[in-house]
Parts: sequence; C-alpha cells; structure tokens
Amino acid sequence: MVPEHAAAAKVVKMIEQEANDILDVVAEHARQAFQAELNFLEWMASNGSNPLDQFMERYIEWFERSESFAKDYLKISNNHPQLLRKFAAIVEPIRREMFGAEQQS
Repeated sequence: MVPEHAAAAKVVKMIEQEANDILDVVAEHARQAFQAELNFLEWMASNGSNPLDQFMERYIEWFERSESFAKDYLKISNNHPQLLRKFAAIVEPIRREMFGAEQQS
C-alpha cells in the first residue's frame, strides 16, 4: 500500500471509531438527559413558586446532566451527519418511553 493511502485509511478508521464510540454511549447519555429533564419539570410542577436560587440550582443540574448528550448530538451532526438516522433510531425509543408516545418531534 502506498504510504499516503495507508495514512488516509488510518484517519478514516479513527473517524469511524469516533462515531462508533459516540453511538455506543448515546443511549446512556440520552436516558440521563431525559431523566434530568423529567426531574426538573416534576420539581417545577410540584413546587409552584420557587425562589430564584432553588430554580437556578435545579436548572443547572438539568443542564449539566444533559451536556454529554448534547455533545454527542453535535459531534454526530457536525462530523458524521450520515449517522443522524442511526442516532435518532437509538434515541427516539428512549424519548418515547420516558415522555410518552404522544410526544412527537
């Protein structure tokens, strides 16, 4: 194999591995993010009027627990857009399970 082709093949393999690594953890990250959202929304619904400090604490917790999932999406959409359908196929059943089938994209 010509050295340039070997180097290109190695880069392609690294890119494919990055995508596979993301897809391997996206279900876990999605479930974590969706659970954090549910926790926040349930807290809001059950606590009526909340002091700003409590609201911000809960909101930041939701944000932090969703960060990995958001990064997964950005990496796939920016670097591997051909895998967005596969990403959605992993995430959508989890979203429906956690939020109910009536919720649509």
